Amino acid sequence: METEDDLLMREINAFADRAEENKHSHADMRAIALTLHAHFPHRSVDEIEDKAKDVWRTRGLFWLS
Repeated sequence: METEDDLLMREINAFADRAEENKHSHADMRAIALTLHAHFPHRSVDEIEDKAKDVWRTRGLFWLS
């Protein structure tokens, strides 16, 4: 059974998948984190944002500061 953190990472990766389709755009990490926090309140917005940045960094994607 998937944990809440597994589900959160699946959602972050789904956002990253969409970002990879348009590599010339820059994602708004804060907006993504706020959106996901509404569904995963067990993690803070800052924690979610950090996890998302790690995924983006690993995939070589760009985001807004």
